[in-house]
Amino acid sequence: MEYLLGMDGGGTGTKVTAADMDGNILGRLEAGALNGNGQSPGRLKETVAQMVKALEAQGFAPEGCAGLGAGVAGISNRAAGEAVRAGLADAGFTC
Repeated sequence: MEYLLGMDGGGTGTKVTAADMDGNILGRLEAGALNGNGQSPGRLKETVAQMVKALEAQGFAPEGCAGLGAGVAGISNRAAGEAVRAGLADAGFTC
């Protein structure tokens, strides 16, 4: 099944929504904080791993992801951006 992901990461928590290609909501989840200015790259990767585990538990396999849009606090911090991207890529989410 193809789906899209939207991620809103901030200092107090992260919300992720999965939708089908027509925009119908398929699932939602929440995870820990995702803030590049207040967390180490290692902690950012841990939060991404938590999100990935929750996505997979809801049946959203990485290979079904057709696209991902993310708003993440502090993402302009180069190390933070790389940590988030690496965490997603390590789990197979290259969409």
